[in-house]
Amino acid sequence: MKKRLDLILNGKGGVGKSFFAVNFIQYLKDHSIKHVAIDTDNENSTLKRFHPESVFVDLSQPSGIDRIFVEVSAHPLVVVDCRAASTDIFLRYFNQLSAFEALEELNASLTLISPVNHDPTA
Repeated sequence: MKKRLDLILNGKGGVGKSFFAVNFIQYLKDHSIKHVAIDTDNENSTLKRFHPESVFVDLSQPSGIDRIFVEVSAHPLVVVDCRAASTDIFLRYFNQLSAFEALEELNASLTLISPVNHDPTA
């Protein structure tokens, strides 16, 4: 079975990334789906607050994203709640690492989940 890396990502804060992540992880737990959850929000850490077993990864450290790939090699599903404004960090890293080749070697796929909130008054 192919492994999966799910990145919950959006360049803006306050769109519901962590809300989605907390509820998605609860769904996985409720259905006994093996996974590891990763929180990268160094300001709020909402995912870790609701699911204390979540791993914290500090994206300001050069080896931070490396930890995500370590988890992908060890688990069938890795869900990452990405902090606001981290899109460029991931894009640079994926480009430098040739991430899609690395995922292929790990027999893993990448799913991007991008919650979007709409303000009808805007």
